[in-house]
Amino acid sequence: MREHVWPLLRPRLPMLAAVGVAVLLATAATIAAPLLIRYAIDDGLEDRDENVLEQVALAFIALAMVRPLLQRFIVLYTARVGEGFLADLRTATYDRLQQLSLPYFEGERAGVLVSRLTADVQSLTTFVRLALPEIVTNLILLVATLVVLVVLAPKLLLFAIISL
Repeated sequence: MREHVWPLLRPRLPMLAAVGVAVLLATAATIAAPLLIRYAIDDGLEDRDENVLEQVALAFIALAMVRPLLQRFIVLYTARVGEGFLADLRTATYDRLQQLSLPYFEGERAGVLVSRLTADVQSLTTFVRLALPEIVTNLILLVATLVVLVVLAPKLLLFAIISL
């Protein structure tokens, strides 16, 4: 499998890396909100420091502006990488199908082969377009949330794990 998929992914690695960085940044922006609230309460409200509250408000505005841009980038470039990969996969599979010998087609029905090939590629298309980006994003968010909970509130993490 690796020897078949890797050549199709290799030209898209830089774009895939850029998407990975964008996912990490979007996750960091999501995780930053509770940290900013903690900072605002601990250093702004308790010490009655308006500068801290203004800084937190500006940081929230910046996050509110940057996160949708990152999400848009992730969606567009994930789609671009996925569609390019799937187009190359379709081409490679049909090329392979055409390389098969005539005796092979005598034993197998060509219509069934093409139908199965089309259905398999369609299943991969659905997975690459919808499921894979969500899985990766949610796994990164889960790990980042666990790290933040370990740092900020280990007891809360323990209760969360027990309740799960």
